[in-house]
Amino acid sequence: MEDVLTKLPESLRRGFTLSYASRSRLDSSARYPAVLLFGDNAKTLIAFNGHVSQRGFAALDILEFDETTGFYRPSRFLFEPTARDLASAEMTEKLPGVDVYFEAKPQACARCHGSENHPIFESGYPEWNGFYGSSRDHLYGSQLKGEIEGYRLFQKVRPSNPRYATLLFPSSKVSSVTPYLDEATEKSVPNGYAYTYRPNLMFGAYLVRNNAVAVFRKLKSASAYRKYRAALAFSLERCDFGLVEKSRLRALKENLKAFGGRQLNSTSFLSDELRANREIAAQLAAQLGVSADFWSLSLKNPSLREYGYWSGYGDTLDFVHAELVRDIFGSRVASLYTSTDPIGDLSEGGQFYSKRLRSLGTSLTPRSLQSCRELAGEF
Repeated sequence: MEDVLTKLPESLRRGFTLSYASRSRLDSSARYPAVLLFGDNAKTLIAFNGHVSQRGFAALDILEFDETTGFYRPSRFLFEPTARDLASAEMTEKLPGVDVYFEAKPQACARCHGSENHPIFESGYPEWNGFYGSSRDHLYGSQLKGEIEGYRLFQKVRPSNPRYATLLFPSSKVSSVTPYLDEATEKSVPNGYAYTYRPNLMFGAYLVRNNAVAVFRKLKSASAYRKYRAALAFSLERCDFGLVEKSRLRALKENLKAFGGRQLNSTSFLSDELRANREIAAQLAAQLGVSADFWSLSLKNPSLREYGYWSGYGDTLDFVHAELVRDIFGSRVASLYTSTDPIGDLSEGGQFYSKRLRSLGTSLTPRSLQSCRELAGEF
């Protein structure tokens, strides 16, 4: 496995985070954390652990992003597996000439990730339970004392461990707890956004963007997509439903009811409050086959009305909204919307990541009420 890891692209070995309490099929610990490689776009994810005593030591777990569907495809390699490893393997094919086995479609992944292999990254920004740098990618402060002590154990074994040695850590001269932030590093960068030393933030940002692609493509594949796309964009834009003619609203409500949706009361339906708009968006999306939990990277009962749909940094709703209005208005988008960067100001970040962040694409901000009126006229 170490030979394979050394031959991976440098970008993949440079973009990674470490889990000391993994809930995956790979055991992990403070001294020997599981490694999750995500590179510069999280479209290829590779995971492994670091000690022969750990469950899954023979395994190299892989998730590959399918550009067509927006979903991830799982696979698994087993390097020099024991009889116990092989006994628990699924649909294993031995590769010729080497003691390596390949699992093309491991079904065990679906128990957590679902049949479409939806990505999971707990919990929500800015906390990532079980990962080093679990709070804002920090590894300093009294509240993280236990985590810091665990990381020091890892630092002692890292140089001599052949798997960890394949990782390309950012400079320890900048941060003593590379690839995470120590106090001096954070204070040396305006607003603390040294992206090079914020791997959990970056991983979450990439996953959110990739997940938004999956959400939009799933919505678009529904037979009733064109019927409801404008109403969905209208609610995601947080427009005031009072702008819509009552006859149109009545028709929309009847359509939702006929389509199997839960009837909303007139008060919440006509409200321009964020909660009501998100409730309508959630209902419309559900009628198009995208349930609330699919918008989130969390395992916890997420809701579009709550902060819990965040996981990483970046707003899935904003990305999906942008895809919807581009699909509806095409070239007219430029006259109705302004492109915005949902990730924030990148000029202060590390060079490696700030360049990659710009490839995530942009969300859209309406120029005026005209965009809401134009959307209202579409449904």
